[in-house]
Amino acid sequence: MAARASDGEWMILIWRDRRGQQGEYVAP
Repeated sequence: MAARASDGEWMILIWRDRRGQQGEYVAP
């Protein structure tokens, strides 16, 4: 599952692995 912000804003990537744990990665 990935969500993109508007141009000039940050992009947040959210994923869930096979064990059901969640991770979040924020890139400028």
